[in-house]
Amino acid sequence: MIQSPIFTLVEAKEESMDWGIRQCAAQMIGAKLFNENEGHAAKVIYGCATIGEVWRLMRLENNYLYLDKKHYYLNNIGELLGALQRIIDHCKAIYQ
Repeated sequence: MIQSPIFTLVEAKEESMDWGIRQCAAQMIGAKLFNENEGHAAKVIYGCATIGEVWRLMRLENNYLYLDKKHYYLNNIGELLGALQRIIDHCKAIYQ
């Protein structure tokens, strides 16, 4: 069973990060609507698009989409995991 709040993750097809970012943005809007319907109107929704080796993090806040300028790479897994942990920590603070 899906419960809100939710985080979106998209694997870009054919190694097209642009496609993945657009798809993730659409899913983030869907997640926002899902959360609102579940009674969890979140001010912030996080998402991620990846082509496997490269990861891009995104945030939907106040109906604005923000794309992290930084590209995260699997060969620096500690940095990627650190960024994901910051998202988790922020969500814990909001939803507890």
